[in-house]
Amino acid sequence: MSATASEPTVRDRPTGRGSIRVRTTLAATAVVAAALAIGGFGALHLMDRQLAKRLDIALRTRLDELQATTPDLVLPPLLPDTGDEGSIIQVLGADGNVISQSATITVRAPLDPPPSTGGITVLHTIELAPIGDGGPYRIASRRMHGSDGDLTAVVGAALDPNRETQAMMRWVLIASFPALLTAVAATTWRSTSRVLAPVEAIRSTVAAISAVDLDQRVPEPTGRNEMASLARTMNDMLERLEDTHRRQRAFVADASHELRTPLASLQAQLDVALNHPESTDWTTLARHLQHDTRRIQHLADNLLFLAATDEHPAPPLVEPVDLDEIVLHAIEPLRSRGRVLVDITNVSAARVTGDASQLGRLINNLLDNAERHANQKVCIELRECGNHTELVVADDGPGIPREHRQLVFERFTRLDQPRRRHVGGAGLGLAIVKAIADTHHATVAIADTHDGTRIVVTLPAWPSTHEEPDREP
Repeated sequence: MSATASEPTVRDRPTGRGSIRVRTTLAATAVVAAALAIGGFGALHLMDRQLAKRLDIALRTRLDELQATTPDLVLPPLLPDTGDEGSIIQVLGADGNVISQSATITVRAPLDPPPSTGGITVLHTIELAPIGDGGPYRIASRRMHGSDGDLTAVVGAALDPNRETQAMMRWVLIASFPALLTAVAATTWRSTSRVLAPVEAIRSTVAAISAVDLDQRVPEPTGRNEMASLARTMNDMLERLEDTHRRQRAFVADASHELRTPLASLQAQLDVALNHPESTDWTTLARHLQHDTRRIQHLADNLLFLAATDEHPAPPLVEPVDLDEIVLHAIEPLRSRGRVLVDITNVSAARVTGDASQLGRLINNLLDNAERHANQKVCIELRECGNHTELVVADDGPGIPREHRQLVFERFTRLDQPRRRHVGGAGLGLAIVKAIADTHHATVAIADTHDGTRIVVTLPAWPSTHEEPDREP
C-alpha cells in the first residue's frame, strides 16, 4: 500500500487523552472513586454513631443495675475491678463527696456533678479523665435514693476501643481504595478495548480502502449489538459506493463509446472528402456532417443533464404548468417529419406542479422514443385524475418484454430485441425521463398492452385552491 493510503491510518488513530478508551477509563475510575469516598465517609459516620449509641445503652443499663441494688448496698471506699476493660464506677453522697469509686480512678473527686433532678441520666464525654490511662471516657450519672439517703451513681467506659475500631476501619478503607480503583480501571480498560476492537477493525479497513478496491468489506462482529449494526451499515454504504463507482465507470465508458461513433463517422467522411475533393458532393457531405453534429450535440446535452442531476439533485421549480400546451407544442416536429401518425384525441387540459422546461424535456424524450420504435402510429393521452395527472405515450412498435421494463430506464440501455433495428438512440432518453420524474415526485412505468409500448407518467396536479403566482405584465 502506498504511503498516501497508509498516512491517514497513522494520523487518525486516536491516542492519549483523546482516546475513548482513556476517557472512559478515567471517567469510570473517577466516578467509582467519588462513590467510594462518599460511601466510606458515610460508613465511618454511621459506625461512629452506632458505637456511641451502643455505649450509651450499655452505660444506662449499668446505672439501672446499680439503682436496683443500691438500697441494700454497702459500698467500700474502693470498688474492685469489674472485669470490663476501661469500665469505672463512682458513687457520690448527698453532699457531693465521693463515697466509693473504682480503684482505677486516680483522684478522689467527683467525675461528674450530681444531676439537679433525680432519675435523670446525664451523658457526656471526658477527654482527659483522671483515670489510670488518662484517656477519653464516656460518662453517665444519675441521682437515686439509697438506704443512707440520696446518692449519685456515675459510671463510665473508655472510648479508646471505639476509636481504635474506627481507626482500623478507616485504614482498611484507605488501603482498599487503591486496589479497588486499580481493579475498576483495569476492568474498564479491558472491557472498553474489547468493545472498541471491532471499531478499530472497521476504521483500519475503511482507511485502507481506495477507489480501486471498493469491493472490500469491514469485518462484521457476531450478534445483534450496536457494533454489528455499525459494521452492517458500513458494508451497506461500501456496497452502495461500489455500485455507484461501477455505474460511473460504465457511464463514462458508454458515453465515450457513444461519442466515438459519430466522431469516427465525421472523421471518415472528412478524410474521404479531402482525399477525393473532385468527386465529393459537398452539399450532401454538409448534410451528413450536420446530422452527425446534431447527434453529438444532443448526446452531449443529455450527458450534461444527467451529470447535473447526479451532482445537484435540486428540486424543480414549484409552479403551475399547463401540460397540455407543452404536449401540443412538442407534437409539431413529429407531424412535420411525417414518419408516424400522431393521435391526440384523448389529450385534455391538465395543470401540474413542476418545472416547465424539465417537463418539456420529459415529453420530448418520450415522443422521440415512441417515434423511433413505432411502426405507424403514436398515441398521446393526458387526463386529470383527482390529485394527480396521468400522461400516456404509446406506440405500435414491437414492445418491451415484461422482464426488461425496469431495465430500459437505466442509462445506455438498448435491448437486443426487434426494437434494436431502429438506430439513432443512445439509450439515455428514458433514463432522463426517469430522472425528471423522480425530481417531480412522479412515477413512470410501462403498462401492459396488447401491442407496442405504453409508458405512463403520473404527476402531482396543481391544487385547485392554490393561489396563482404573480406574473410580470
